[in-house]
Amino acid sequence: MLRFYCHFAAAYGTLWLSLLLVSVATQTYINTGIIGFYGFPVIALIYAIIRRVADSECPSERDYLRWRVRELEGQLANRSDD
Repeated sequence: MLRFYCHFAAAYGTLWLSLLLVSVATQTYINTGIIGFYGFPVIALIYAIIRRVADSECPSERDYLRWRVRELEGQLANRSDD
């Protein structure tokens, strides 16, 4: 759940930060209206769901590191037997 919230917060913050940078670069007032109030959270929610699904499909870094440690321990055991 924490990872999902992190993805949501990152997307939501990125949308507002990019809007701020565009308004500063163009020196104009950008009225987001209903899109900013409802649209940005919906876009961030969709992004977080997509990232969560993508994260569940691939093994975590922790699982990879555990596998790698077992592999190296096996190689080390084989060397000590020789």
